[in-house]
Amino acid sequence: MRFALRTRLHAALAAVLLPAATATFVFVASPAAQADCAGRGNPTYLQLRNSAGIEIAYELYQYASTCDGDSEYRGKVKDSYTDGSCAYTYYYDTSRTTHGISCTTGGWSNYTFWDRQSNSSASVELAVDYRSTGRQSTWGF
Repeated sequence: MRFALRTRLHAALAAVLLPAATATFVFVASPAAQADCAGRGNPTYLQLRNSAGIEIAYELYQYASTCDGDSEYRGKVKDSYTDGSCAYTYYYDTSRTTHGISCTTGGWSNYTFWDRQSNSSASVELAVDYRSTGRQSTWGF
């Protein structure tokens, strides 16, 4: 009788703990990335996390007034994690171009992006060798 009770208790615990452990992995996804400028006068950032939720790259404006509508964006990129890869910012305007590269963990690298179409909008992507935010819209810079 004790064996049967213990077996049922183990089964009940497994039924509760297994889905909870699985759910932990489901909710570790990284948050949605934001654009460099979300309109004129509204600077934001890009953040890239690995599958464990650890920040691996970060992109930020050099100064808040860069989102001023003059078609020139001044940003900086940081390689946040020691994993052997660099952090890159890619811009898609008339074609894909690399503007910011940081290969020193914790070090910021400044860069400038000039809008080729003079419409103060483009797509930007923050990436490392094995992961990316995907293209994000940025406008008002």
